[in-house]
Order: sequence, then structure tokens, then C-alpha cells
Amino acid sequence: MFKIVVFDTKEDDFRTVVKDYQEAALRYLWRLGGGGASSRDVWVNVNKDLMGKRTISRASIINFLNSMVDEGVLNY
Repeated sequence: MFKIVVFDTKEDDFRTVVKDYQEAALRYLWRLGGGGASSRDVWVNVNKDLMGKRTISRASIINFLNSMVDEGVLNY
């Protein structure tokens, strides 16, 4: 089955294919160096990164992390 990938050509680099909170989540996990984190840890750190811009729900973080596991990008 094919999936449609949407590119946002107004953005640069990583943000052409992921949203701001998704980028923040992945960058937080990469900074941990493979140590892992709970969805709550990711949610707290993403909202710190987005402070002053907006907030993101924990459900959005959980859904994103689950999709990254389904795609094989992350594991637990």
C-alpha cells in the first residue's frame, strides 16, 4: 500500500516533511543518544521547545511516536 507524503515547500530542511512539534520530538530523542524516553518526557520537552509559539497535546505526541514506531523509525 502506498502512503502519500506531503512536502511543505515553504519550509526548509527537515520541516518540509514534518511539523514543528514532530521535529522537536525527534531532536529531543536523538539528543538522548538511544536512552529512550516516555511519551510524557517527550511531550514536556516539545512544549518547552515550542514555548511562546504554541502548545501541543500529549495525544498528538503519542500518535506521532506510534506512527514513527509503525514506520520503523523508532522502537521501544
